[in-house]
Amino acid sequence: MTRTGSRGRRLSPKRAPSAWHLLCFYWLPAVVYAALILRLCTTRLDLPLPVVRGIDKVEHGAAFGSLALAFLRAVWATWPRRPLWVAVLASGVAATGLGALVEVLQRSVPGRRSDWFDLVADAAGTVLLLGLAYAFLGRSPRTRVRPIPRRNV
Repeated sequence: MTRTGSRGRRLSPKRAPSAWHLLCFYWLPAVVYAALILRLCTTRLDLPLPVVRGIDKVEHGAAFGSLALAFLRAVWATWPRRPLWVAVLASGVAATGLGALVEVLQRSVPGRRSDWFDLVADAAGTVLLLGLAYAFLGRSPRTRVRPIPRRNV
């Protein structure tokens, strides 16, 4: 049975994205963003202390939470048939793992200090943004399974 659009034209069934498309449009932005975070967090910076105390925790949460969203986009596009919670869990573990790696690497960078509360902020930002994404994406038609109605002929 073929589907037709609003003007009577045939619609082709939606194909899965090619490996090249997945790499360029889904995984490359996530990996580049992860490399940028890794580079910025492990480079010596001689900046003055922030005026607002604790703002760096908000920055950590926002940076790693948005990294988790980029990973979620890539994972969900790569494996669209998996449940959404699997993609959320995988991207959360990847973003928090990168945060832990950053904190370990910062011990050897002069001018930087490793703060485990930064890792807590990374995990909190990841959980917050992925929780919001799960709440919104969980209602999308893609994640719901609907039975195909049978027509009596």
